[in-house]
Amino acid sequence: MNVWLLLLPLLIGGVIAGFNTETLNTTSERVELWFRNKYALAKTRQGWFNNFILQPVLWLIVKFSDWTDSFEHRGIKNGARIALIVYTILIWCYILFAAFMFVLAIGVVLL
Repeated sequence: MNVWLLLLPLLIGGVIAGFNTETLNTTSERVELWFRNKYALAKTRQGWFNNFILQPVLWLIVKFSDWTDSFEHRGIKNGARIALIVYTILIWCYILFAAFMFVLAIGVVLL
C-alpha cells in the first residue's frame, strides 16, 4: 500500500504527460500560475506561519516550475510539474507532522 502511495504522484504526472490534451495542459498551467501568485503574495506578508510554513513550500514549487519551463513537450512539462507539486506537498506535510510529533514528545518528556 505504501508503495502505491509513493507512486501515485508519478502516475498522475504520467497520465497528464501521456494524454497531453489541451484541457489537462491548460488546467495544469492554471495550477502552476496559482502557486506562483500565492508565492508572490506570501513574499509580501509577514508572520510566523507565512515565513516558516507557507513560503518554503511555495518557493520550492515555483523553483520546480522554473526548472520545467525548459521542457519543450507541453505534456511532459505539465506532467512533471504536477508530480513534483504533489510530491513536494506530501513531503512537506510529512516534515511538519514529524516536527509536531517531535515537539509533542519533548513536551511529554518535560512534563
